[in-house]
Amino acid sequence: MEIRELQWFVALAECEHVTSAAERLNIAQPTLSRALARLEKRMGVALFDRKQNRLHLNKYGEVFRAHAVRAISEMDRAEQRIATLIDPDTGTITLGFLHSYGTWLVPALLAGYHAIAPATTFELRGSAADAVVDGVRQGRLDLGITSPRPADTTLRWTPLQNEPLSLLVPVGHRLASHHRVRLAELAAEDFLALQPEFRPCAVVWKPVPDRGPGSWTRCSRDGFRTGAAADRAPCWERSS
Repeated sequence: MEIRELQWFVALAECEHVTSAAERLNIAQPTLSRALARLEKRMGVALFDRKQNRLHLNKYGEVFRAHAVRAISEMDRAEQRIATLIDPDTGTITLGFLHSYGTWLVPALLAGYHAIAPATTFELRGSAADAVVDGVRQGRLDLGITSPRPADTTLRWTPLQNEPLSLLVPVGHRLASHHRVRLAELAAEDFLALQPEFRPCAVVWKPVPDRGPGSWTRCSRDGFRTGAAADRAPCWERSS
């Protein structure tokens, strides 16, 4: 099975007509018909329902099309990645990053990179930290920008900069006039925070081994308790 046959199948599924698909692909109609016959023989089932001069994907064809589209996409991506390795100044780089980095860090990095390699293009994917790490691990992403440092030792991690984390309090709050706040001073406060997979304070919220769920090294030491108000906002620096 050749990749071009998969491409022809996808085009035929979109056109639902052999003549129209052949014209679109700039190939002879008998060539396309024979390619379809080979695919259906290989699968052991008809992939289309024939109604007069029209073709309609059946349930087998729907399954095959989904896999064909993914296979074509993977081959295109492989070509792009190889081209990037051959010449890093060209090609497409798939970059994953935390959503919060999309408004300041990522644009600045891309602007700097484009000044050096203007022919390079980027495919951007914002996501949660775990998804970014998994994307790099599975090869869906070429690079990922996340924080804190991933626990996966098979990944190469390079610190880019320190990001200050700030505490937002109402006017008149007892800490409003403070320029710096220690974590222990926040133990009695209630906070609004993101879901755990997005939380910025994961940099200090590492589970204590053998103490069960909800035990955290620094937070536990500084007086934090588990419960509805367990999410706290740190006010120190983390590495990105």
